[in-house]
Amino acid sequence: MLKKIVNKIHKSVQGNTTPKSFIDYQKKGSIDSEELTIEVIKLNLVWFKSCSQISSEQGEYLQALVIAAESNYPVQAYQLFTLYRYFNPSAAISFIDSALLAKSALANIKIGVAVITYNRLKRLQGNIKNIKAFSNKNTLIVVADDGSKDGTKRWCDENDIACISQTNSGVVANKNRALYYLHEVEQCDVSILLEDDCKPIAQGWDETWALTALTWGHVNFAHKRVIAPSKLIKGIGEIYSPFISKAVTGQCTATSLTAFEKNGYLNPIFKGYGCGHVEWTQRFVKQGFNGEMGNSSGFPCINVGLLSEDAPTHKSEDDIQRNQSLKKSLKSKQGYINPWLDDDEKAAFIRAINSIFNVDKENRFSITQPRELSDHETNNNFFFIHIPKTAGTSFRRTLEDKFTVLGDYGEKSKYTAQEIKTSIYKEKSPFAFKKQFKVMENTWVTGHVSFPHYSDMVSARHIIAFVRDPVEQVISHFNHYVTYHGFKGDIEQFLKRPAASNFQRKNLNPMPLGLIGYIGLTDCYDESIDLINGYYNLNLAVKNANVNGKKTIEKEAISVALRKQISEQNKQDIECVKQVRFLHKQRIKLSQENKQWVYSHFMINPNNVLIGCAYYSHSEKPVEFEVLCNGEVIETVVADGFYGGQPKVNFPRERYIGVHVALSTHCKKGDKIEVFAKETGQQLTFKPLVIKK
Repeated sequence: MLKKIVNKIHKSVQGNTTPKSFIDYQKKGSIDSEELTIEVIKLNLVWFKSCSQISSEQGEYLQALVIAAESNYPVQAYQLFTLYRYFNPSAAISFIDSALLAKSALANIKIGVAVITYNRLKRLQGNIKNIKAFSNKNTLIVVADDGSKDGTKRWCDENDIACISQTNSGVVANKNRALYYLHEVEQCDVSILLEDDCKPIAQGWDETWALTALTWGHVNFAHKRVIAPSKLIKGIGEIYSPFISKAVTGQCTATSLTAFEKNGYLNPIFKGYGCGHVEWTQRFVKQGFNGEMGNSSGFPCINVGLLSEDAPTHKSEDDIQRNQSLKKSLKSKQGYINPWLDDDEKAAFIRAINSIFNVDKENRFSITQPRELSDHETNNNFFFIHIPKTAGTSFRRTLEDKFTVLGDYGEKSKYTAQEIKTSIYKEKSPFAFKKQFKVMENTWVTGHVSFPHYSDMVSARHIIAFVRDPVEQVISHFNHYVTYHGFKGDIEQFLKRPAASNFQRKNLNPMPLGLIGYIGLTDCYDESIDLINGYYNLNLAVKNANVNGKKTIEKEAISVALRKQISEQNKQDIECVKQVRFLHKQRIKLSQENKQWVYSHFMINPNNVLIGCAYYSHSEKPVEFEVLCNGEVIETVVADGFYGGQPKVNFPRERYIGVHVALSTHCKKGDKIEVFAKETGQQLTFKPLVIKK
């Protein structure tokens, strides 16, 4: 019977074609979790949400789907489980541990809470206190301040609370700024907009709201007025059965990224007070994010864990009348809506978003020792290797606010500088460009180019890059190719391309990672910017750009099998990111101790000689280091010999940074060699070097 149900479901959704991944299920009467794909799960979610009721046989099939999806797709498994509860509200749940499933789903998403406020500092302070007390420790918190005059922004800055502040422009603009920050900048999977007169009072409130949003897309606060008998249509206010009301209020709203990407922002046509939230929610409902199966004219809402204090509003009757008139003039069907109406509004909007990054504070990673500059550093020029999908666009745009940036993104790219188009592509003369670049000051050259392209034009200490978790980078690169380059293949076809195999390490070859000026981490982006600012005495802000809102594959949809396949063909990148993370943590520790960093690279040659180089980040003096064999110091050496490796690279001290230590008199086959900087204690070998003969 279950096989017939499967066929019936997929004929309804796909015509007459049954997915190949279900052939095994049809034969065995079970679902293999390793064969289950995200596409099949999404088809089932769509199909079940179109049903008003299901049969007992379909219920059994839904249970089987939940169990099969749990290990690889916990978020979607929870969505399927919630649908099962919707259809079977009184059924005893024994086929799965629902609490563990919810915990697993929450572990795979990012939740962001934005407090919407205007001139109510005391309420905001109480609200923030409750959010911190009753929320998951990983839930992100930001304040969206609509130009308060009561010290709101100053209080947020003093208490290290992220705050987006702009001159007073109305609740629609303020909520849109919050949505942009949570979804576009922080890339949250669920955004919760919480007005300052509605505060958490129960542990785990944010998780319940997030799970409800994941299931239904969009859910609002069930104020007592909203669920009065005259307004309530149905529902019991639970995740699987939210209240469905004729009315809606915006005191708290939770929205999933999936729903947000289809519906967009509150309509910026509404200025001041009134209609914006109602019209926004109506658009969600029309797109099927309605809190129940099939069509609905009601609004989904819950009140779990929140208390409304109903503070006086800042409403204006003139605003309300104007906005009501505008609402009547809108088309009944609208697609995705941007948060601005024109370029001027867009510019003001982005400035407000950037205000969150412009807090004046002492850099936590600055070093008091001044840098001694080499000849190749006096012009303060840099080379940024922009590896795709590692936050490179965000970093480039940050640079463009402060420096001259010369891009190289290909001969025909609009982002390629004219100087490079002429010298590199037209005249094919890198020397001509190098002569131009040498006399420039405070200039960065960047692009989708590998290390050798411009490494001879700056100091080794002035070469910057970012790297990212290889699986995430490949998936993001695939999504980018589909959205912006018209790639028609699936992920399997993309994985056959060179860009899907060790692409990050290829861009940094042949340079040892420990000798590159600085390599940041995408998942520690803010911290990386602080380190760059501290080491190079810059004042760069944090920006997030080039966020792809139309993802072919979501990060939570990466199955265990797909992750394993990507990892297998990106072993060099995995090792690269591990070493970069090691170096990143070292830099943080040393900078907090006000100690300069030592660049280094060591290896043991076939003659059992330790060779390599080392030099300081801030000083031209030679590095003194200790060589340890099996944990015992055997040599103390100064790195002042000539180093001939990487001949294109401009090393400090005119390349007198090399070392040559014979190990044969001290060590034997199998012994482990480690190197430590004597002055700072920095470990200079990522892993112990093993003597092989």
